[in-house]
Amino acid sequence: MVPLPPLAPAIGVTNRVRLARDYYVRIDANDYSVDPRAIGRFVDVIATPARVVATCAGQVVADHARCWATAATITDPAHRELARILRADLAQRRRTQATRSHPDGHVVAIRALPDYDALFGVDFDPGPTRTDQTTKERR
Repeated sequence: MVPLPPLAPAIGVTNRVRLARDYYVRIDANDYSVDPRAIGRFVDVIATPARVVATCAGQVVADHARCWATAATITDPAHRELARILRADLAQRRRTQATRSHPDGHVVAIRALPDYDALFGVDFDPGPTRTDQTTKERR
């Protein structure tokens, strides 16, 4: 018999994907949640017969027991809670950016430019473009 090699052979599936906004990676028809802070970054996924581990920049961002069923969604409750917090923070930032403040602190309204056009009586409609009909009228 031949002696065993000094290192065990690599088994399982290795994949590198950019983590989508839904913060799940798909391995063999199953979806596994990943830390949502890695959204938009490349994630290395290693699926062994027993575990599914995802790393981002050398840091483990997901570790799940391998599921051999099909069409299953495996979600870590910590990932779900973190996603909820990140969504709330994003909504708050968008609300904050939607209002402007004057240096003295009072809120300044953001108006659409057509409102100012109507206020000052400015009409930027260039009128009809030059066509055969307008050319004949000029002759």
